[in-house]
Amino acid sequence: MTDALRPSTLGEILDRTATIYRSRFLVFLGIASLPAGVILSCAAVMVLFFAWLGTEGNAAGPLVVGVASILFFVVGLLVFLPVCIGAAGLGAGAMNHAAAAAFENHSITIRGAYQRAWKRGWQYIGLLVLEGLILVVAPGVVWTILIFIFAMGQVAAGKSSAEAGAAAGAVVLLFLAAMGLYAVFMLLMLCLSFPACVVENVGAGTAMKRAISLSKGTRGRILVLYILGMVLRWGISMVLMIPVILIVALVPGLDTPQHARVIGSVMLVLIYGGSFLVRALTKPIYTIAQVLFYYDQRIRKEGYDIEWLMRQAGMVPSPAAPEGVPWMPPALARERAPQSATASVEANVAPYTTSAEPPVAEANGPAQVAHPQNLPPEALPPAQREPA
Repeated sequence: MTDALRPSTLGEILDRTATIYRSRFLVFLGIASLPAGVILSCAAVMVLFFAWLGTEGNAAGPLVVGVASILFFVVGLLVFLPVCIGAAGLGAGAMNHAAAAAFENHSITIRGAYQRAWKRGWQYIGLLVLEGLILVVAPGVVWTILIFIFAMGQVAAGKSSAEAGAAAGAVVLLFLAAMGLYAVFMLLMLCLSFPACVVENVGAGTAMKRAISLSKGTRGRILVLYILGMVLRWGISMVLMIPVILIVALVPGLDTPQHARVIGSVMLVLIYGGSFLVRALTKPIYTIAQVLFYYDQRIRKEGYDIEWLMRQAGMVPSPAAPEGVPWMPPALARERAPQSATASVEANVAPYTTSAEPPVAEANGPAQVAHPQNLPPEALPPAQREPA
C-alpha cells in the first residue's frame, strides 16, 4: 500500500482496510483466533462452573459451594485473568505487526507475527493493562466512591427509602452516561497507541503520548469507524443466531419443556461460539484501520510520505537497519572509539606481525601496527611447500 502515500479520506482508508484484509484473510484470522480462543476457553470454564452451581450446588451443600466458589475466584484471579490479559496483549501486538507489514508490502505469517510480538511481549501487555486501567478501572473506582458518598449523604439526611432509591437511580443513570462518554473519549485518544508502540518501537508511556498527539484532528473519523464496526458485529451476530432461533421455533418438539435444558445448553454453546467467531472476524478490521489512520496522521503532520521517498532513494537510513551497522562513518567511529576497544583491535592484529620489536607509538595517537597485506615481499615469511 506504500505506492500511494498521501493523505487519505475515510472512504479510502476503509477501502484499503478491506483490500488488505481480503488479501491476507487467513493470516489475520489465524492471528485473531488465538487470543479469542484463549478468552473463550476461560469463559467456558466459568460458564461450566456456574452451571454446576445451578444444578448440583444444592445437593453438594452450602459449605462445599462456598469453598468451591472461593477457590474458583482465586484461580480465576491468579490464573485465568493473567492468561487472558497476556493472550490479548500478544495478539494485539502480533496483529499490529501484521498490519504494518501489509502496509509496507512485506510478507508475514502467523508464526512470524507472534515471534515479533513475543520479543516485546511485556511492553504490549503493559500497554494493554494501562489502557484497561484508564478506560475501565479508573471510572469504576470513581463510580464506587461517588455511590458510597451519595449513600452516606442520603442516610445522613434522613430521607425515606423511596426518595433515596429514586435519587440513587437518577444519579446512577447520570454517572453511567458520564462514564460512557469518558470511555469513548479516552478510547478515541488512545486508539493509536498500539500502532505507535509497534512501528516506532517505543514504550507504553511514550506510545500513549504519541497516540494522543497523532489522534488530534481525526477522532471524529475514528468514531465513525467504531460505529461501523459495531454495526458490522451486530449484523454478523444476527446472521449467525437467526438460523438457530428459527430452527428452535419451527421444528416441532424442540420447544417443549422436556427439551428445555438441552436447548438451553445448545443455545449457550452457540452464543459463546458465535462471539468467538465474531471477535476473530472483526478484530482485524479495527487493527488494520487503526494502523492506516496512524500512517495517515503521520503523513499529514510529520511528512512521513517524504521520509518514505527519501528512504527508498537511499537518502536516509532505514529504521529497520541491523544493529551491527554503525550509526557513524567508520573513520569517525574509530576516532571516537574508547582506548579499550583500540587495545583489543591491536591485540587481534599483533599475531600477524613478523617483527619481534614492539610497534612504535606516535606522539598523538595509538601505536600503528603493520598489516601483512601492507608489508614488503621480503618481510613476509617464506611460504611452506607441500612435500612431493
